[in-house]
Amino acid sequence: MDKQIDSWNVMVNGVTVGKIESAVLTKIDQDVMRDKRIWLAQGIELGCCVVRGLSCAAQLTPFAAFGFGLFTAASSPMWFNDQVKADAAALFMQTALLGASASLAAVIFGGCFGLIRFGYQNQFSKRKGHLMRLVLGVPADGEISATPIMDIALLRKENEGSHG
Repeated sequence: MDKQIDSWNVMVNGVTVGKIESAVLTKIDQDVMRDKRIWLAQGIELGCCVVRGLSCAAQLTPFAAFGFGLFTAASSPMWFNDQVKADAAALFMQTALLGASASLAAVIFGGCFGLIRFGYQNQFSKRKGHLMRLVLGVPADGEISATPIMDIALLRKENEGSHG
């Protein structure tokens, strides 16, 4: 049997501030998804996150290059000395490129698994929360969430049907 959601409890920072009917919440969702400005803002936000990730990788590159150089010098000192004498600039470039690649891979891996945060904000959720606050007349800012309120009569019927 389908569970009917009549309304939603709205909470700001864990405190219930009111309730919104399902039809109103559906309309808010539709309005948010139709607004082209929010799509543009979301694209810009993703671009900013990519730039923050690249900046983080650039900051890690010298450490990765130094670590690679140190590991190479420690594992095979003769080869390392020969490479430095033959073409130090080429060795430096290879080390820098390898360090940059390793840093970028580490940042991407960290970002995918939530180990590194890049300040991402979902613009759709942000706008939806703003509209919910407007509907309820709540000026409080913070983390907004909505939990469903089920139709009590329907839940009673389901419980009676499953126990009888």
